[in-house]
Amino acid sequence: RFQLAGMLHELLVVPDSALLGRTFADSMLASHFQVEILGALRQGRLSLGFMPNFHIEAGDRLFVKGLAPNVTQAAQLLGCQRTADLQLSDKDLTTNEAGLGRVVIGQTSDLIGQTVRGAEFRTRFGLQVMGIWHEGRPLAAGVADIPLHLGDTLLLLGRRDALEHLREEPSFVVLGNPAGDPRRLNRAPVAIIIFLVMISLVLAGVLPIAVAALIGAVMSVLTGCLTMDEAYQAIQWKSLFLIIGMLPLAVAMATTGAADYLAELVVGAFGTLGPRGVLFGIMLLAALLTPFMSNAAATLLVVPIAVLTAQRLSLDVRTFAMAVALAASSSLMFPLGHQANILVFSPGGYRFFDYTRVGLPLTLLIWLVLLLFLPLFMPF
Repeated sequence: RFQLAGMLHELLVVPDSALLGRTFADSMLASHFQVEILGALRQGRLSLGFMPNFHIEAGDRLFVKGLAPNVTQAAQLLGCQRTADLQLSDKDLTTNEAGLGRVVIGQTSDLIGQTVRGAEFRTRFGLQVMGIWHEGRPLAAGVADIPLHLGDTLLLLGRRDALEHLREEPSFVVLGNPAGDPRRLNRAPVAIIIFLVMISLVLAGVLPIAVAALIGAVMSVLTGCLTMDEAYQAIQWKSLFLIIGMLPLAVAMATTGAADYLAELVVGAFGTLGPRGVLFGIMLLAALLTPFMSNAAATLLVVPIAVLTAQRLSLDVRTFAMAVALAASSSLMFPLGHQANILVFSPGGYRFFDYTRVGLPLTLLIWLVLLLFLPLFMPF
C-alpha cells in the first residue's frame, strides 16, 4: 500500500563496525545515506521504533528502510553485512511495546506545509514516518523532505504509548486502533443494549435525545464499556466551545436586527418562487456556511434567519428549521464540508474537485427530495 516493497533491509553489525556504541540518531545512516533504522534484533529480542538510548553493539541485526543502493553503500562504508531484503507484514513490525499506526493530517493541523524533518517529527512525537500517501500516490523514499498537505495519510512506527497519544493530538485524525489495544469484546452486548434502550426511549417520546444520550454515556462508563479517561477524551471540546460561542452570536443577530435584514434579503430574492423557493434559499445559505464551520455552528447561525423568514410569510417555522438542519448536514461539494470527507481524501486518492464533481449532483438530488417531500411531512 505504501510502496515499501524493496525498501526494507537487514544489516548485521560486525565487531569492527563504525556503528559500535552509537545510537540510532547519530549512526550517520539517516544523515549520510538516507537510510532509517526501524529497530534492532539483539539476543532474540526485537526492539522497534524511536529508541534514543539504544546503543548499537556487535551482533545486532538492524532493520532499516531505504533504497537498496544506499543501504549497500552504507553497509560497505560503515562495516556491516547486508544479510537480507525483508518482506515484512504489519505483524512482523509489532511487538508488545511497539507497532504501526495510520493517521490523516487534519484540517486544523499545524503540520500543514511543514516537512517531516522540519517538524522534528521523531523528537516531537517519538515516532518514525514509514511512508506517506501524498497527492493520490504512495511515497516511501525521501519522506522526510515532503511538505505535508491536508488529508495526507502517514504510516507510523513507534511505541504503543506514543501511538495512543496521537488521539489527543489535534493535528491528526487517527485511523483504526494504532496501539493495538485489546477490544473489550465481552462488553459489546452491554453496549448494544444501552444503545438500543437509548434509541427506544427517544423514539417513544419518553426522553429528549440529549437526556437519553447523556444517560447512555453514563451507563457506558458504569458498566465498563468505557473508562473515565476514554469518555473524557471522546468529548470534542473544540466543537463544544464553538457551539457555546455561537449561541451568543445567534442571539445577537436576532436582537440587533441582522437576522431580520437577512430574512428580508432571502424573501426578496426567492419570494416570487413561492414557499418552496424561499425554503431553497434558506437551505442554500446553510450549505454555503457549512464548509467554513461545523454543521452545528452553521445551523445555529441560520436557524434565527429561517424562523424570521417563515414568520414573515406566515409559514410553519418547524419546516424551515428542519430544512436548515438537513441542508447543513448534506454539504458534499467540498472536502472541508465534513470531517468524514477529509478522512477519505488521501486514502481514496481524491482531488479537491472530485468532491464537487460527485458531490454537487448528489447535493442537488438531496435538496430536490427535501423540497418535494419535507412539506408533505411538515406542511407549510
